[in-house]
Amino acid sequence: MLRDIGFSTFYYDAYAQNIFAKPFTFCHQTPIDLIVSFEVFEHLEDPQKTLESLLKISKNILFSTELIPSEVPPFNGEQTWWYYGFSHGQHISFYSYKSIEVLAKKHQLHFYSYRNIHLFTTKKFPKFIFKSIIILSKIGLHLLPKFFMQSKTQEDSKIILQN
Repeated sequence: MLRDIGFSTFYYDAYAQNIFAKPFTFCHQTPIDLIVSFEVFEHLEDPQKTLESLLKISKNILFSTELIPSEVPPFNGEQTWWYYGFSHGQHISFYSYKSIEVLAKKHQLHFYSYRNIHLFTTKKFPKFIFKSIIILSKIGLHLLPKFFMQSKTQEDSKIILQN
């Protein structure tokens, strides 16, 4: 969908084969400005190790994960916090604001967060800007790039047909 808007994006998943967009599979020689990782961090067995690998690719990582509430929900086998996911056990890493902040500081990165969207970056800017962008994206800001960028859909379809 990002390529349809005009962003030059690439796919990578260590656990799944890229079936539909093979020409757009990430290769480690490609410089990356931003890694976008949604609904992944809660599945990481070793978040520190994964983060170190990601930072070799880009120093800017936009990701989503729910934060543990300030009162940590009890872990008593009942569905005390919906994000635990006792029925499937797929969420194995949980983060507080403080734990993500510690990860950022360890790697000399700035950390910005609003609700379940987070950013590690080398760039420093006022925290309210990140929050404002996330809020505005919910009411239409995300549509703005469509007016200023050229879709890659036609170009990509030709590339896919050639492969």
